[in-house]
Amino acid sequence: MASKSNKITSKVIFLIAGLLLLIKFIVNGGIPSPSNNVSQFIVGIFTLIALIGFYVYFAFVQKEHKGTIVSLAPAVLLYILYGSYSFNYNVDWINSILNPTTSICFVLMIICGFIYLFIHQKLIGLVLASTSLLYGILIIVSYIVMMIVNLVNGNGFNVTSMFNALLLSISYLLISYGSYKTSINKEW
Repeated sequence: MASKSNKITSKVIFLIAGLLLLIKFIVNGGIPSPSNNVSQFIVGIFTLIALIGFYVYFAFVQKEHKGTIVSLAPAVLLYILYGSYSFNYNVDWINSILNPTTSICFVLMIICGFIYLFIHQKLIGLVLASTSLLYGILIIVSYIVMMIVNLVNGNGFNVTSMFNALLLSISYLLISYGSYKTSINKEW
């Protein structure tokens, strides 16, 4: 059984990862302008309220599920909805190898994250930790490659793109660390 400080740390890590994804959703244009399309604006507001409500419920309100791993739920929901990343390594043969790998990694991460909420087994937690780590690293590498290509081509530097990539990769790395910490003391 994990110590109380490890449980608190992992719970906080999971909640911070979910919060970073929520911020990424807002920064990424989760709420379109009402002047463009009113119906899309209403859908954006509804989605934001639903996501914030879900996050607040699992962060502060829920009493019957006080476990550390349950705090992973907001992050898993946000990963499913807005956690994918468009990978581009600017070389076709590298893209043909790494893009299927990242797709498999993303699907495996979502499946393991969802299952880990219900079945707290070591293997599932370790697979979640390793796939989250790999996906977070691949996001960083892909962003750096595209940033260099854009700067060389004279397209300039995009702060929003950098901020989105950082929020996403940091949240994946936090989920990796939290999953590892919660799964090391579980049984096989």
